[in-house]
Amino acid sequence: MMLMAVVFAAPAEQNFRCNTLPGWMANEDQCTVRKVDSVIDTHDHNISTTDNSSMTERSDMVICTAWSFDHSVYKGTTLVDEWDLVCGRRWIASLSQSLYMFGLIFSTTIFSHVADWYGRKRACVISLVCSLLMGVLLACSPSMAVYNILRFFSAVSSSGYYDAATILLVESVSANQRYVVTLTAGLGWTVGMILLPVVSYLVPNWRVQQLVIAAPFVLLLGLTFFIDESPRWLLETGRLTQAHRTLIKVLRSRQKNRFSVTDDITVDDINNFIDDIKTRNAMIPHKSKGTIVKLFGEQFWRSTVVFCYSKMVVYVLWYHLTVSSVTVGLNPFLSFALTSLCELPNRVLDTIVVRTTPRRIAAASAFTITAGAMSVYYIFSNGFWFARFASLVICRLCMDVHGSVQRVHLAELYPSGLRSLIAGFVYTCANLAGLLSPFIDYLGQATYQWVPSVMIVLLCLIGSLAALSVKETFDRDLHEESS
Repeated sequence: MMLMAVVFAAPAEQNFRCNTLPGWMANEDQCTVRKVDSVIDTHDHNISTTDNSSMTERSDMVICTAWSFDHSVYKGTTLVDEWDLVCGRRWIASLSQSLYMFGLIFSTTIFSHVADWYGRKRACVISLVCSLLMGVLLACSPSMAVYNILRFFSAVSSSGYYDAATILLVESVSANQRYVVTLTAGLGWTVGMILLPVVSYLVPNWRVQQLVIAAPFVLLLGLTFFIDESPRWLLETGRLTQAHRTLIKVLRSRQKNRFSVTDDITVDDINNFIDDIKTRNAMIPHKSKGTIVKLFGEQFWRSTVVFCYSKMVVYVLWYHLTVSSVTVGLNPFLSFALTSLCELPNRVLDTIVVRTTPRRIAAASAFTITAGAMSVYYIFSNGFWFARFASLVICRLCMDVHGSVQRVHLAELYPSGLRSLIAGFVYTCANLAGLLSPFIDYLGQATYQWVPSVMIVLLCLIGSLAALSVKETFDRDLHEESS
């Protein structure tokens, strides 16, 4: 919810009108006013002029400096009406989202290294504590400048609790159970997107909204006391005592759970496994830490490039479509909620695709279908909101499937020492591309209306072809790809 909170905290579609003095009339854009009768002394009123003097009928238009805002849709206080983010100040609201996307770049870089060097669980805890603190401070912002600065640091602290947690889950389950990670991780994101318009509608004041959005971090912090570090990471980094303790704990938990699948693993098997690692000198206490350079080595450079490109396209398209969803239909809260709600059934589709479809085919198909749906979305740009809505839902569905498949594909293809790093690097590239997504519509205005649609379709088709060039890892154990 934190990522898209600005959609309702600073709505671009909130109507407003300029407050004019007697004898003055607002122009159609409500950003400037013009005089309609006698001379008026602007020193005595809230009107700016080029020479700070009186205006006559021959004077140019002057800038409006006070507005009234329509609260028929956005009923409470928004960032827009509290700090007059309209006309020449509208860019400040856009800057807030750009700063958040920019902060995510630092976040993925920082926490991918923290997770690989110091552990998945520790990265989660640090990220949650910082996110909770930033969320509370955001609600107390005394100015838009402070709000934007805090929003940047809020983004910096956000990556660990999602990326590191996903890697921890993937490393803690067997190959045939990875679909559970896809289901649960994606479900949490979708529920958050559905709840955002609900919270914004029920709690119309943006400051209270921010506190409500930050509240779940307290619950998540509490849950960290009940999770263990990734056994694979502990083994990979030579922490064999901790790994042994964690594996014994998992085994005893499975033995107590009457619903778990029975197997022949015993405590002696785990002891022998750890002893075997020691005997074969397989622990890695002096092994160099994973770096970005290794991602572009001979073994991984192709997959790294493809994954980065694919995620960049997905981010640009997903963000653009998500923001655009408030303009499709009659009510922004309802449109946003419905498009997000349509992703819930997609959790089942994600599960089916991850369990049954080769990774390359799934990714390529998602891009191809998206290209077709985007063509329909732009063809009906001047009407037929239902067709546009359906196209938007299909695109988001395909992008969601692609994201689920790629998360698992990354974990299967890269060794434990690089998994969090590659995930962070891919998301860093994606966030860089995400900075450009607000300008897609402006591209059409600056050139031709068809340019954005052709560009998006071509990017998707290229992504489809690129996905077929990556090594297939479907239904293989993680350790098979790390050797």
